[in-house]
Amino acid sequence: CTKQTNCYYLATSGKVPRKPLAAKVARKSSNLYKNKKKLTISSLFMRKLLFSRLVRKIAQNAIEAIQKVTEAFLISIFEDTNINAIHAKRVTINTRNINLAQRYYKKYKESSQQM
Repeated sequence: CTKQTNCYYLATSGKVPRKPLAAKVARKSSNLYKNKKKLTISSLFMRKLLFSRLVRKIAQNAIEAIQKVTEAFLISIFEDTNINAIHAKRVTINTRNINLAQRYYKKYKESSQQM
């Protein structure tokens, strides 16, 4: 055996040894990790504080809009409930009046979806 590879070749029944890949894989994985870290950092172009302020402002406006719509819906249900109580020649409202008003809205919703 003159060369180390020839001796190894003879000892392993004709198979050529592979080159050690551990060092290459370690180098590549560390570079990938660095690149991924750079990508995650560089992909954020807004600062976190500015972004959180923007989100809070949007959320506040969204909550106000939802509250306005909900109040308008409840007011319309109570108006219809009051109309039902007046129709029954009463001043106070009952749960029956509220249920009847809710049925109006269910029928209106079903008829508007069919169109």
